Amino acid sequence: MHPALSIIFFSTLSGAGFGLVAVTSLTGQPDGSSVILAYPLFAPLFVGGTLASIGLLCSVAHLRRPDRAWRAFSQWRSSWLSREGIFAVAALLLLVPLAFANPIDSTLAIVLGLLASALSVLTVFATSMIYAQIRAVPAWRTALTPVLYLSFAASGGILAAAVLTSLFSLIAVTQGFYQPAARGQAFDGFAAVASMAIFIAWIVQSVWWIRLKRTGTGLSTIQSATGLERFGPTRLLEPPHTGSNYLTDEMGFVVGRRHASKLRILSLLCGGLLPLLLLLSTQISDLPISWQFVLSSLAFIFHLFGVGLSRWLFFAEARHTVSLYY
Repeated sequence: MHPALSIIFFSTLSGAGFGLVAVTSLTGQPDGSSVILAYPLFAPLFVGGTLASIGLLCSVAHLRRPDRAWRAFSQWRSSWLSREGIFAVAALLLLVPLAFANPIDSTLAIVLGLLASALSVLTVFATSMIYAQIRAVPAWRTALTPVLYLSFAASGGILAAAVLTSLFSLIAVTQGFYQPAARGQAFDGFAAVASMAIFIAWIVQSVWWIRLKRTGTGLSTIQSATGLERFGPTRLLEPPHTGSNYLTDEMGFVVGRRHASKLRILSLLCGGLLPLLLLLSTQISDLPISWQFVLSSLAFIFHLFGVGLSRWLFFAEARHTVSLYY
């Protein structure tokens, strides 16, 4: 399948954004700034909503007629794309009242947080089901696809939460606020959980790659498609077209096995190993808070880059059954 950059940016950024929204809605994140101390959820929800919105805008840019994107909402009964749009818009709209709610002793904030978290998870799940439902692409049609999308959204969201926690601690220290020990414990907690989430996400990705090796185009072959199995090997006498068309451009992307292997290793190193090492280095005793923020930020950037590479391979290595014809 053709790996369009707009879709890669969409799935990578929106996954991390909705992951951060879900984590913030469930756990809350105290802000170290005196300006918005009364609204501790504002900054993390704003960052998560921005990442998700940028991703959604990238997906709209992928459409041939972006001005008709609103029509996708009408097919919610049968289309996962339509459901994804509805869940995403509902989650983003819910962030407005939640961002200005104080989670301390606030039942409304708790209810809104649970709803926002559920809608964020449903959005990522709907995104994954857009691909997992396609029978003609056997590589995608597996329960591992939703698990893969949800695990990377969780790892990106928790890692982003760790970055913001270190940033808020840095703001509190530089502005001379009292810094309780709980702030350091909060960062350590997010860093530990993010490390586990990253490890699990790349285990899922590795299992997905192993399955891909034996999947190919599924059970269909040129022999079964033409009904000539009993006559032995079958081949086309000449190509079906002298030029390219929509099917060859979108469904027939080819990536060399050697290049794919290198990109897998690179994505695993950048998205998995490097972030884990950087998060581990933040636990060095007496490490300044500023370095915690720098190292965790680098971990987040490398993680997104690695996820983006794996998402590029997600499309580039998937073979549509129609490719048998070409």
